[in-house]
Amino acid sequence: MSWDELRKRHFTSQLSLDVAGMMIGDHIANGQFRSVFEWRRRPRTVTKLENGAQSFHNITEHQVWNEAKGTALEKWLAPVVGISACGIALLQERTRPIKEDEIKRLPKRVPSVLHDIKPSNWGWYRGRVVCHDYGYNGILRNGMTSGMRMADW
Repeated sequence: MSWDELRKRHFTSQLSLDVAGMMIGDHIANGQFRSVFEWRRRPRTVTKLENGAQSFHNITEHQVWNEAKGTALEKWLAPVVGISACGIALLQERTRPIKEDEIKRLPKRVPSVLHDIKPSNWGWYRGRVVCHDYGYNGILRNGMTSGMRMADW
């Protein structure tokens, strides 16, 4: 969803539009359930805004990050910085997109709880590959297992 579409859909009052314009930077990407923007106050951070009702991917990512901290899974995830009170906006450390010629360097095995394995859901963070889109995962179904699976990039 572009900034113009987002503004028309979600920021209808002058106050919300003014605050959003001050905080939300350049559009980075769209997913099925969220739009990703640079966080103007801290460009190395992104804000993910939910596109529709009842998707809860931001809340899920926030919960997964908090549970994964201090475990082996933590190194595989882009850190979450914060979340709005209702979960509509999530702040996450920004990753560098994976380039086409880097796909061959991606890990052959990834944690089995991470689903939707494709290069666009992963990026480089502090010299390692991490998943930055883990709002859809198998943790509720399978628990936070330490198992690994083959990645079909």
